[in-house]
Amino acid sequence: MTTPDATTVASAYIDAANAGDTDAMAALSAPGFVHHSGAGDLDVDGVREGLAYYRTAFPDLRYELEELLLVDGGSAVVARWTMRGTHRGRFFGVEGTGRAFESPGLSLHRIVDGRIVEDWEYSDDIGQMRQLGFRVEPPGNGAA
Repeated sequence: MTTPDATTVASAYIDAANAGDTDAMAALSAPGFVHHSGAGDLDVDGVREGLAYYRTAFPDLRYELEELLLVDGGSAVVARWTMRGTHRGRFFGVEGTGRAFESPGLSLHRIVDGRIVEDWEYSDDIGQMRQLGFRVEPPGNGAA
């Protein structure tokens, strides 16, 4: 059996996230997997919970893959994507507003033996919140 290349693994992981298939995501994750994001460092179960939370708030949540680039000699992949969704369920204490958002982002997936060992996710969380109608104050606005 051959080991899939890193872009195939990363693409399958994003497809699984789009389908809400956390079992497939877990199967693509290596033992000891760590996901680094604004939510902190999460293991596979933390990713399951986070995705369930987002898919409840945004049932049409999708990561539209723009580009995959091999890096680090082929052992890692940078994915450039745009996350989109419509606010239909409870999100940060606010019931669904029906507003849509579009947030660009990047993720870096480190892959060993055909499984994701670790990844980092970066997106425009403040832009997303503003599109949804949340009042977001920039740091250093003078408020105590």
